[in-house]
Amino acid sequence: MDVEHYLKVRLMNDLSDNPKEDGYNIVRLFLQYHPNAEADIQSKADKYSFCSDLAEKHLDEYKEPKKLAVWNIVELFSFGNFMELYELYYQMYPSFNYSDYLKSIKFIRNAAAHNNCILSTLRKPNSLKKFSKTKKLANILGKIPEFRELDNRDAMMKNPVIHDFVTLLFVYNDVMKVSATKKARNRKMEEICHLFCDEDGRIKKNKNPKHTNFLQ
Repeated sequence: MDVEHYLKVRLMNDLSDNPKEDGYNIVRLFLQYHPNAEADIQSKADKYSFCSDLAEKHLDEYKEPKKLAVWNIVELFSFGNFMELYELYYQMYPSFNYSDYLKSIKFIRNAAAHNNCILSTLRKPNSLKKFSKTKKLANILGKIPEFRELDNRDAMMKNPVIHDFVTLLFVYNDVMKVSATKKARNRKMEEICHLFCDEDGRIKKNKNPKHTNFLQ
């Protein structure tokens, strides 16, 4: 959720500094390419949800979306729709962005939001046929000494779950830079690591051998 929030902030900042974009044009084009997104806003206005009042506010008397700007619509979009808007913006106005990593971030985000058992696919990933590594990330990780020295780095990154989780951590570390939120998340990660891992970063032995074998 932190990454999603900061990606929205980054998009707003880039848009605000872009003299070629007023914030309305990009939404108009997006809704032309993705009419289902407009229907989704209408649906949210009709159904009870935490954003139903906001959605209704942006509909006219005929229940059609009014002229919307990016700063209006991002609060109503699902993460999937936001991803498509994000990608469209940086296709039209090329600059530094995280489009290459969004699918991996979406996978982990949705799995966490729905409380899916991510560990269950570590040993035998069921999405291998549909999976492809992010080349840009592989090139970046290859320049980091700690990753470059790992003997099984390439094999590990072929696992979709590990690949997507590493992608999320990479983007999180890059997009958050220095912030109180990042420090708090780092402390939590250290607590989890200390709880489950030994000094070498390996999973601690568990009294239940099934748990130990599964996690390793």
